[in-house]
Amino acid sequence: MPAQTPLTVTDQIPGGFNNIAASGTDWSVNLDTTTSPATMTATYTGTTPISPGTTLSSITLTGILTDQAVESLTNSATLSLQGDADSTNDTASAVIQANSSSNPPVTPTPEPTTTPEPTPTPAPGPNLAVGLKTDATGCTNIGDQITYTVTVTNGTDAGTVEAGQPITVTINLPDGLSDVTPDGGTDWQTSINETIVVAHYSGNYPVTAGMSLTPITITATMQTPSIMNPTSTATVVTSQDTNGSNDISGAALAICVPNLIMSVVHQDADAFQVGQSVTYTLGVSAGMAGGPVIAGQPITVTDAVPSGIGQVTASGTGWKFTTDSTALATTVTATYTGDYPILTGDSLPDITINGILTGTSAPSVINSATVNTLLDSEGSDNTASDTLNVAPAPDLMLVSQHGGTACVPARQDVAWTLNITNGTNAGPVLNGPIIVTDTLPVGLSNIRMDGSDWSITRRGMVVTANYAGSYPVDPGTELSPITVKGTVSATSGTTLLNTAKASTPGDSNASNDTTVDSTIVCRVPAVPSDLSVYLMHRRTKCVNIGDQITYTVRVTNGNGKVGPVLGGQSIIATVMPPDGLSNIVPVGGTNWTLTTNGRTITANYNGSYPVNPGSTLGSIMITATVQTPSSSNLVSYAVVRTPRDSNLANNTAKDILKLCPPILAVSKTHRGSGSFHAGQLVTYAIVVSNKSTAGPLVAGEEVSVTAKIIHGLKQIKATGVDWQFSMISSTIVASYHGQYPLLAGASLPEITLSGVLTATAPPIISVSAAVKTLSGGTNVKKEPRKHFAFIPHDASSKIF
Repeated sequence: MPAQTPLTVTDQIPGGFNNIAASGTDWSVNLDTTTSPATMTATYTGTTPISPGTTLSSITLTGILTDQAVESLTNSATLSLQGDADSTNDTASAVIQANSSSNPPVTPTPEPTTTPEPTPTPAPGPNLAVGLKTDATGCTNIGDQITYTVTVTNGTDAGTVEAGQPITVTINLPDGLSDVTPDGGTDWQTSINETIVVAHYSGNYPVTAGMSLTPITITATMQTPSIMNPTSTATVVTSQDTNGSNDISGAALAICVPNLIMSVVHQDADAFQVGQSVTYTLGVSAGMAGGPVIAGQPITVTDAVPSGIGQVTASGTGWKFTTDSTALATTVTATYTGDYPILTGDSLPDITINGILTGTSAPSVINSATVNTLLDSEGSDNTASDTLNVAPAPDLMLVSQHGGTACVPARQDVAWTLNITNGTNAGPVLNGPIIVTDTLPVGLSNIRMDGSDWSITRRGMVVTANYAGSYPVDPGTELSPITVKGTVSATSGTTLLNTAKASTPGDSNASNDTTVDSTIVCRVPAVPSDLSVYLMHRRTKCVNIGDQITYTVRVTNGNGKVGPVLGGQSIIATVMPPDGLSNIVPVGGTNWTLTTNGRTITANYNGSYPVNPGSTLGSIMITATVQTPSSSNLVSYAVVRTPRDSNLANNTAKDILKLCPPILAVSKTHRGSGSFHAGQLVTYAIVVSNKSTAGPLVAGEEVSVTAKIIHGLKQIKATGVDWQFSMISSTIVASYHGQYPLLAGASLPEITLSGVLTATAPPIISVSAAVKTLSGGTNVKKEPRKHFAFIPHDASSKIF
């Protein structure tokens, strides 16, 4: 027998007993003596499965005979097991005889008599047998219609039931049925009283041996069963029945076992974070493939809420809750206290579990719940889980810093920069808000605030900034800085304390949310300073493409009648190298902080104050590589600034570095053989090249080639990519309009000159070409050899 398959034994105890008792090891026995006959129902509670050949523990029934007991008492018991392969051996009976004396009286010895006449054999009495069966072929569910059929037969060797010997059939139906309708046809008079149907035979007599009476049918609907195996019995009674063992018959139904289904779903958002609340909905439903859950089959739900969820509470209509907390989990046990039965397809009221996500819930937390009830047919859907992806809590960090030095001059501006970052090992700020509160010191006026992606307001000396950028703010993200500026109105020696704080819900670390920045109002010198800047490259000759160059920048406070640069008076040097450089690397001297934006380098002095007259600050070095200069002069600038500088004329320095000049050469060749005839096309190729050891020809230089052709050619044409041509008489001028620079060893596109040899051409034709740049450089190169030839009668010519 498989595990969890219900096994019951039903025994309808015949009348004539009192003080009835029943018991049995591994059996749950229910004895009902309020009905007649009394009924015993025993449900097996022992170990399953039950292997073939196993004999279960006995069930013992005891009782005391009363004077109402009939002579022959038949007790029948019926076994019920869903899926039983053979139901023919599920009912057994036992007959006991009552009212017989254990000590019969002594019979006196009769007087001798004459042999009597033989006594005729009496006629046999009737032997009615009753049968009860249902049309159920499998399990029965609530709402199913059931048909009981009762048959009565007189045994084939029995006597006749004569008129005047009434036949009565009593059918005891189980509780939980509705719409009970008995039908005895024309031969039975039926009546019903609650669950008992009584049928009196009203058909034809006598009922002879082997005769079967018209069947009795009873239809009913299964409504609210109280047990899983409701049993019915039918009993037939007539006078002088010779065999009570077949006067009772039983039939049991198997109620379909339930199939409870568990579900666990979290509510609201799909993205969660440590510190947020979470709500789970636990659902229990009776699956369509199962039967009902009847009273006496308690339903419990166990939810082992993991340790990553704290402050756990549970609620739900129709449920009773108990909670047990350990270091690993908070176990919530819910017992259903609502109405039974739970029908197929029904859903129980939801259970709500609330909690707070703690630090151990990241990166994910799994909540599993299990529903249990007796005889559940399918365990695979009794447990459900829900997984939450939980991000760690955010960790905002705020750093506040004022510009310049620790000393801020009176009547000058001071600026604080507030930098807010979400920690790299923290979780994101999902929805915010992120709020920064900056409490400014007394002694400021003309207060201004600025910050991209921030909505900033001020009330008195308190600045409040609400982050208006995009969410989520991922770990490691640095938000746009907030700048707060004001003019110092406090007197010298006053300490200015600026307190700024960043906040967001669920921040995991409050220790880095607040920064207090301190600065002192310093005195203004009577004599202002005079800073000057020096800028020089380290080469004395020209540079070529690919050369590395080094610039040196120095800042000095002048000698003579000048004052010091005091703390709070920033010193900023800005260097602008020429374009066309690559790999620009600034190397700050001592006490400089360098930043680069494009090719502009900004150096903020962070050394000690005061900077006294005659002091020279540490040098700033800048290295770069000449890459694509746009001019032959590489011009750099350096500018130094400080408040109240007395002489701006020496705050700017200029450095000019010359690019090595190009060395251009022109070459000319003619195409074809050295001898030509009148009417033939003569073509010259002219190429301009830059010497391999020269500097580049950069944009801004104009290149022109002048070619002179001695008479003897006509239909002269000039072509060349990126060249523009003009022709005056026999002189052709070509101007280059292509790409720059022309590097050392490179050549410009070829110029092609062509013309048709005339009949009057001299024996020797000469074409000369020269190249010239904007700077005036001219290089003329003629073909190195001349070819001489006599002119025969066909007027052939030599060219060079």
